Amino acid sequence: MTTAVAGAGATGPDETDPDELGRLLARVPEGWTRFEIAGRPWAVSRVPRGDGRTVTLEAEQLGGADAFGANVWLTSSGPVLRPCEVPAEKVLGLLRSLPEPDPEPPAQPEPGRERDDR
Repeated sequence: MTTAVAGAGATGPDETDPDELGRLLARVPEGWTRFEIAGRPWAVSRVPRGDGRTVTLEAEQLGGADAFGANVWLTSSGPVLRPCEVPAEKVLGLLRSLPEPDPEPPAQPEPGRERDDR
């Protein structure tokens, strides 16, 4: 089960920049999400565990044979990547290939209430 995921680097799990890992993790919404990566469909899931202290990531190439998982420990020093039986570069490459999250839409007034800008 190997694949060349775009954006893979040579950083090991203990050398991953916590700030970058936090930004990359933010690209994955909770639950199951379908992404197009290098023209191929992928299913990526993010599940919080342990009262939110750990996040489990799982990725599967839809219609393909590639799949892997990782845990991210959310420590006081920042997130720490712990891949499951795959190199950290593979997990980071996939995360780097995901699109940036959309910014929050502007708040809408409650239905039935008009906004008063006077």
